[in-house]
Amino acid sequence: MFKRAVRRWKRSLKWIMALSLVLSLAMAVYTYRFEPDRYVAEYVFYALPADVTEDEEAPVRMGMLVKDYDHLLHDPDFRAQVMENTLSDGKTYLRACGTAEDHMVTIRAVGEDAQIVQGLANAAGEKLVAESDTRFGVSKTDVVSRAELPAEATLPNRPLRILLTFAAALIVLSVLAVLFGSRREPVGWLTPPERTSVPALGQVADFRSAKNKCLRALRKEKDGCTFFGSVNRLVREGVCQAALSLRACAGMGGGSIAVLGACAEDEAEALTVLFGQTLAREGFSVLMMEMNGADPQLGDLLGVRGQVDVLDCLADDRVLSQALLGTSTRNLHFIDCCHDAESVLHAGASEAFRVFVENALEIYDYVLISAPPTSFGSSAAAIGSAVDQTVLAATEGRYTDRELSGAAGLLARAAARVSGVVYTSVPKKLLRGLYEEDEREYRKVLNQSAGA
Repeated sequence: MFKRAVRRWKRSLKWIMALSLVLSLAMAVYTYRFEPDRYVAEYVFYALPADVTEDEEAPVRMGMLVKDYDHLLHDPDFRAQVMENTLSDGKTYLRACGTAEDHMVTIRAVGEDAQIVQGLANAAGEKLVAESDTRFGVSKTDVVSRAELPAEATLPNRPLRILLTFAAALIVLSVLAVLFGSRREPVGWLTPPERTSVPALGQVADFRSAKNKCLRALRKEKDGCTFFGSVNRLVREGVCQAALSLRACAGMGGGSIAVLGACAEDEAEALTVLFGQTLAREGFSVLMMEMNGADPQLGDLLGVRGQVDVLDCLADDRVLSQALLGTSTRNLHFIDCCHDAESVLHAGASEAFRVFVENALEIYDYVLISAPPTSFGSSAAAIGSAVDQTVLAATEGRYTDRELSGAAGLLARAAARVSGVVYTSVPKKLLRGLYEEDEREYRKVLNQSAGA
């Protein structure tokens, strides 16, 4: 339970910090712009309770006496008597405080006007001294010091109040987040295995900036530009490790693999291209097929566009030579999507498509298919059932285990073999500590992962 509360707090930490900063800023604006300066004046007198000698400490008697003084300062009749001959702005506060060691009583006045503060402190102090023996039975009183005109403002302590506001907001919001925060617990690559039911095949660091850079270069028809070559080492290492996991699931041999996302924003299409170019660079012959007619991206990331697709090949196998497109990566061929999304999805659910994939494996080591996300329902499951393996792409920290297991269950009910999930868009700061330039540290991390 404690660990869940900590995870709930961590998930809310960004909002907690943001709201705490907003409240602190509001306090800073209020104290510096709207709250006026305040002045303090003190009237000090000596008060000896009855039946107490000057050499004797009387903490209980003095404490009670100071409380009586403070209570009298707030009495309406006493305040009216004090203010008969004294100016007041209605914004000055009086209080009494003292110590038992030296029998000193301090009448403190705090307000916005220095002269009014001084006048009220002296008037209240003199009135209390005059009535101490009759009202409180004080045996001896002496004036120690009268209140002087404050030279400068001493309150409020603005930096301290801002800091206290931030600390108080942080504590209160943290407690609220733990008690009433969302129970939804997204999972990711670093989530302990006991908290996930879908196997994790690997992770891929955030490559969105590299993807956009590659697309601009391909539009300019730059020679030798590949998506795999545009990403950094963190991304390449993650893709290679995930590809190795896929090969292990297939017995280190070839096979057909469908890559799809839990939703359209999970970068499944880009992951398909990275897998294909990785396997091709390792010496395998690869055929990539675009079956996501609603949002085809493979052609853009490969820098090629076709005029014939799988539907044409299923209708007439003589056009297969026109459908196969060469790419800038050796051993990698591509079949584009040229028809509308609904037609492509119907074709992917047909028995003819299953036979087409099986025949393609007689020529290629791997057939990679970019399928629609699981949010498309049966269409994604139908394509998954026609291949040997299905890989689910999920953005790091976006989905709970229940959501991922539900997506995997949808595919499994359609006879699709779900090998596992690859987490995409993993923040690079989570990986830089693992993928060090020192090869010994990197191998050490891999050995620890393998042992776990």
